[in-house]
Amino acid sequence: MSKLFNDIQPGDLIMSSFWNQVLHALNLFDDRITALETIGSTGGGLTISGMFPPSPVHIGDTVTILGRGFGVPSSNSVNIDGTPVGNLQAGSNDSQLIIKATLTFLLLQGQPTIPTGTLQVNMSPTKVSPPDPLIIAGKPYFFTFTVTAITSMDEVYTVTPSVSTGWTAALVDGSGNAITPSEVSILKGDPPNGISQDIRIMVTSPLAAGNGVSSPVTVTVTAKHNTSVTNFGSSPTPMTVGSPPPGGQDQVIVSFDSIFAPGTQSAGTLKIPPTNNQIRVDFKATIKDIGSAVTYNIAAPTIQPPSALWTAQLKSAAQITTPGLHTFSIALAAQPGAPAASVVVSVSSTSGQIVTGQVSQPIIAG
Repeated sequence: MSKLFNDIQPGDLIMSSFWNQVLHALNLFDDRITALETIGSTGGGLTISGMFPPSPVHIGDTVTILGRGFGVPSSNSVNIDGTPVGNLQAGSNDSQLIIKATLTFLLLQGQPTIPTGTLQVNMSPTKVSPPDPLIIAGKPYFFTFTVTAITSMDEVYTVTPSVSTGWTAALVDGSGNAITPSEVSILKGDPPNGISQDIRIMVTSPLAAGNGVSSPVTVTVTAKHNTSVTNFGSSPTPMTVGSPPPGGQDQVIVSFDSIFAPGTQSAGTLKIPPTNNQIRVDFKATIKDIGSAVTYNIAAPTIQPPSALWTAQLKSAAQITTPGLHTFSIALAAQPGAPAASVVVSVSSTSGQIVTGQVSQPIIAG
């Protein structure tokens, strides 16, 4: 600590200049004590008077915070808007803190924005309504289709019903009011079963249509954010004026059962090696006992959309004559370059009112 005054020896002459020097030192101490007391009365000794350079500050810039009362630099930490800015730089002291602007962020896993997976669209066992004995020209009838989604995320799907020229078809709610736009929201469906949701389609024939005028009823469902996630379903028989409504939907139900190696299944899609070798695929037909003998034909499987690079053959007997659960087999073969498609399998009655059970199973080559 430096000395403010020299020691006084016995016999020294004390001059006015010495006393002035003592008084000046006392006044300086008083000023400093007053300043410290003022800081204490405001609640602390830390004061920030400015920052250089002024804002805006960019990542990587060196910033000097000016003030007083910072104390020992190593005991300080600086937060800007609640975010730590890193270690203090060389040159920091009681009256300035030197920092380098940095950025810390947490990288989270991205959320999916495009759905993937498969759809199945089938006519529901729910009867066509109203249950008129015969279809009346110009009268609306309501069909129920079941959409099964095996998909990676919630999605909105466009519903496109299709009928013959002159007929009308629309997606409707439970009260029969048209849904505009023609869309349905379906939650994420985890494999192997996915999630199912019923939709209602109102179909009306031309008002002046005569008996025998008919139209197939087909519904295509397509994901809005990935048009490759799509499928279609149709009524088991056309809707015909003067004939009973398409019925017996619960009389025969067809569904996928299993696939044999080297074929595989993933998220509801069958994967067939593109080697042109036949792969066995089994389906199930559940036949309801209606109290009378009915024969059912298993139709030759078809590829939709058609492609010469796919072949599908029925490998089991083509008829079923008893109610209950029946398993039957088809053979699928894919050539190199075969496009994604669906194999359509149908089982139809051969007597009385024709009823059909059908399933459209997505397939890929790979």
